[in-house]
Amino acid sequence: MSPIQPNNTLQNVLLLDAATCVGAGALMAFGSNFVAGLTAIPAPLLYWAGLILFPIAALMAYAGLQATPPRPIVWLIVLGNIGWVIASVAVLAFIAPNALGTILILAQAAVVGVLALLEHSAQQRSGIAAA
Repeated sequence: MSPIQPNNTLQNVLLLDAATCVGAGALMAFGSNFVAGLTAIPAPLLYWAGLILFPIAALMAYAGLQATPPRPIVWLIVLGNIGWVIASVAVLAFIAPNALGTILILAQAAVVGVLALLEHSAQQRSGIAAA
């Protein structure tokens, strides 16, 4: 493991993604009943989705702390983020959140989509995409 390079955009985006996963995971898992009360998103869905984010965050942090983040792991993260966005939008067909819940689901999906785009772009610019 190498220290974080200050000009390594890919490392920085991966670590940002890991931090957002920890924050969202903590809110969803440990505040599931509170968030459910505000959003009408089912508490069990929030709880389990939140718990899933912790190992994902660990993988992102691992990749972000490498001098050269491993290409297969970065691709797994990008594809996983795209899957999360699709699942987030699809879940709206199966649950009936209130307006705040719908905004929350769509906003977090948008943030995850932007992170996936930034990770993909940073990987392309870093030169590891063709490695």
